[in-house]
Amino acid sequence: MRVFILGDSHAAGISSSPFGRDLPSFTRIGWSTARYASEPDWERSIVNARPDAVVVVLGANDAAQSREAYEAQVRAVASRIRDAGVRHIAWVSPPTTANPQLQSRQERISAWQSEVMPKVGVLVISGSDMTSDLRSLLRGDGVHFLPSGYAKWASRLLGEVVSGFEVSRLGFPWGVFVSVGITGLLVYLLWKNLNVQR
Repeated sequence: MRVFILGDSHAAGISSSPFGRDLPSFTRIGWSTARYASEPDWERSIVNARPDAVVVVLGANDAAQSREAYEAQVRAVASRIRDAGVRHIAWVSPPTTANPQLQSRQERISAWQSEVMPKVGVLVISGSDMTSDLRSLLRGDGVHFLPSGYAKWASRLLGEVVSGFEVSRLGFPWGVFVSVGITGLLVYLLWKNLNVQR
């Protein structure tokens, strides 16, 4: 299963980790969802890579002033990814931060992502929950992680996305798997085994 990484400096950190360096990617430091919605041609990288899924890591640089405006930006990015031939999209919200100037803005953006993504048909994964125990691995700016922090985040993120995608190929909803995790997978496999025995 081939995953493509798209996003900002956090996406670059994930892509440069041991778990992400062999994956195709398009990352731009400082870019926001609005920038991706307006900049041309980046989706050509997705077309050339022909991935099965795209993981979008965006939100830390977002500064939309309304949920409606933000939804329009998200829809534009998701539409261009789908036009590039990809059906499965996972969007990772901003990770934990120790920078108080960014905290409130990231919380607002994360809340909007939780509301908007289901309407757009995109799976949202909480970057904050996934990195809540990695604060000691943040750099001095309180925003970006050390290489070891990005490695741990990448391992967790890609493992969740890949597992969810593989389960969806068996006919089990991807979003449900991500919500219930390994327990849900075990329940599903048990259910399938019982049905086969019948």
